[in-house]
Amino acid sequence: MRGIMKMDSDELDILDSISKDFKDNGLKCVFYARKHLSEKEADNFEKTSHNLKYSLMSQTKELENLALSLESKMELLGLVGLKEEIREEAPELIKFFNSLNMKVWLLSGDSYENTINAAFASNIVDPKKDSFYITDVLKEDLFLAV
Repeated sequence: MRGIMKMDSDELDILDSISKDFKDNGLKCVFYARKHLSEKEADNFEKTSHNLKYSLMSQTKELENLALSLESKMELLGLVGLKEEIREEAPELIKFFNSLNMKVWLLSGDSYENTINAAFASNIVDPKKDSFYITDVLKEDLFLAV
């Protein structure tokens, strides 16, 4: 959060402490913040974003860099701790799909460890069957991997 939020050092220390407490209790910390842009800044962002979105070239990294360029001196509006739990009916649904010989994929933006735990808890991974793990790849490379 340092370098992103418009806060003094003491406030950032408190925010870091809260974030650590959330993580230690199994919660994901989601920060809500805003930044006021001048009309010129907003117009420039909109034009650049539009041009990148409709570019014929791969623009993922450029769009990410554009968003990151605005993430400084932001005003914290609040934060929320989220706990993701597997729904009670998920394991049974996965068993049903498997009984139909359907291939089940788990796509996640979570950590590898959390994703593997969720896969076992929901019966997506069967220790008796082969499983494939694709991690840390660029979107462009994923198509080659699959």
